[in-house]
Amino acid sequence: MSEIKFIEDLVCPIGKHPLVQKGEYLECTNCGAKYRVDSGIPLLLI
Repeated sequence: MSEIKFIEDLVCPIGKHPLVQKGEYLECTNCGAKYRVDSGIPLLLI
């Protein structure tokens, strides 16, 4: 698992709420949307 160093600067592209890292995914703290992390790069595609 690659830890994302700038995660505090990332927000969910849907509702603009914070994201938390859960394994190889980032998860929105509000809506629960999940975004894959590939080689340490968050894929925030909707």
